Amino acid sequence: MDPRLVVFPFSTGRGRPPVSLEPGVQDAVVKALEEGGTSDPRIDERARRLAGWEVKRAWFIVLTGAGAVTQAGGAIFRVVTGNDDWFQVGLSATLAFSFAGTCWAAVRSRRRALRYLAGR
Repeated sequence: MDPRLVVFPFSTGRGRPPVSLEPGVQDAVVKALEEGGTSDPRIDERARRLAGWEVKRAWFIVLTGAGAVTQAGGAIFRVVTGNDDWFQVGLSATLAFSFAGTCWAAVRSRRRALRYLAGR
């Protein structure tokens, strides 16, 4: 495997959300996204960048949704076929709920971002 495939997204900043290290700015950006706008143009610009980043993460929603469906199917299959290894059933069910929760959080974030971008 070529190590540049792993390092490239992190070195260019493509895999990370745009965040600020200035005190209070990130909280103001999150508040602007939740409320649908802000009067500060600097915060609005950063909120738009973060919202744009969230909108481009549709692949993450598909990936976590597929993981949830796959793990739920595995848990159901193990119960239906009479598998006596309940640890595997419990593990699959736990993973299914974890994937589903992560997917739902990403869907909510994306909706909030789309609402923010459409509002102005």
